[in-house]
Amino acid sequence: MKKTLSILGLALVAIQHIKAQDNTSQPLIFTRQRAIDSIVSQKGNLLQLESSGTKPMLHIDGQLKSYKYISNIAPKDISKLTYYAHTKSGPYYGLLADGGPLIALQLLKKSPQPEKNGLQGYEKSAHYIDDSSPKQQIIPQDNTIYLPTEPGLYVAAYMGGMEKFDKFIADNIKYPTEAEAKKIQGKVKLSFVVEKDGSLTNIKPETKLGYGLEDEARRLFMLSRRWNPSIKDGKPKRVRLTYEVKFEKNFN
Repeated sequence: MKKTLSILGLALVAIQHIKAQDNTSQPLIFTRQRAIDSIVSQKGNLLQLESSGTKPMLHIDGQLKSYKYISNIAPKDISKLTYYAHTKSGPYYGLLADGGPLIALQLLKKSPQPEKNGLQGYEKSAHYIDDSSPKQQIIPQDNTIYLPTEPGLYVAAYMGGMEKFDKFIADNIKYPTEAEAKKIQGKVKLSFVVEKDGSLTNIKPETKLGYGLEDEARRLFMLSRRWNPSIKDGKPKRVRLTYEVKFEKNFN
């Protein structure tokens, strides 16, 4: 009976906090083991996540994981669970292109295992990195432009899927006057880079049909809204992609 009342109490508190988040960017933080155990064992039901249209991503040890991965983690191994209703600001700004919800898990520190230094013949302790501590080391920025075949890379895509991007192209394309007059048709292949913030840069035509077709294809890409960026190891990455703009018209 006491356990049931305790779970109900946690649910009411969580619901109140969730509603309060509608008007604030403050995250919902749980550090009590009983609360964490209830949330994880209920697979997020206490946070009203099952009724939400968009499931949150998990951020664990610097990596993004699917929401359902929470079932693989023992509650006793979690020291802090933080729920962000959105990631449009705060420490995870830019990690999710659509600013969607996110659950950050801070795992308990494990006892460091001694490592053997083969050159010196003595043991040294492995260092444990605590993500909550201030970052003292300067980490060089990764400006590498990856290809979509890169292992472990979640490839960038237009928000809503590529079918919506096809529709965007079809709805906004303007047949060049010169190409229409000479009845020129074909496909213009473009290469472009999806930046870490989802913007499109380095838009270059790979074909040479002429008659204004390449310019029109490039104009369409410059008109596009931002995409969902590529993700690798839990961080946004730059990626080079290609796309073919079809110019077809019934000239009869």
